[in-house]
Amino acid sequence: MRDRKRWMALTVTVVVVALGGWTANNWRSLRPYKWQQVESPDAQFRISFPGNPVASQETMTATEDGSEFVSNRLTSAPTPGVIYALNWWENPAQNDKSTDKLFADFRDCNIKVFHGKILREKEIDVQGHPAIDTVVLAANGLVMENRVIRAGPRFYSLRVLDSSGRLDHRKDVQTFFSSLSLR
Repeated sequence: MRDRKRWMALTVTVVVVALGGWTANNWRSLRPYKWQQVESPDAQFRISFPGNPVASQETMTATEDGSEFVSNRLTSAPTPGVIYALNWWENPAQNDKSTDKLFADFRDCNIKVFHGKILREKEIDVQGHPAIDTVVLAANGLVMENRVIRAGPRFYSLRVLDSSGRLDHRKDVQTFFSSLSLR
């Protein structure tokens, strides 16, 4: 009887320690996100990010004609393995291309860059602008959800990249995508 109580006590201790260790390691990914609304520097949009996003800019060269344009980015990594990002740009070389052609170019680029396959793709309307939602599964298990919107001469690309393997953030992806308010 005494040995049985010791084994029970040891088993309970091991379970409590294991559960406590797992919780300590995963606490950051278990807590809810703290959403923060951000306005673009040129007041053309507002969007909510989980956490405080970091801004960056990059001068890019258009493959179509070699012209240069500026791509802006906001990124936030609220939990390990998950990145929320918004890029926007105005590339004059894309002005004369049809929206269908441009969306096909994005699809091809996603496949090429992520070495993956398209799991889901759907054309939608976002605040009166043509858009496409794409989900890509990369060979390394990374899942990328992308919403591309063509709003006049400007393009917006909202992306959520998840390498955590959790894939339970669908509600957060929709919160992020639907928070974009174009002006």
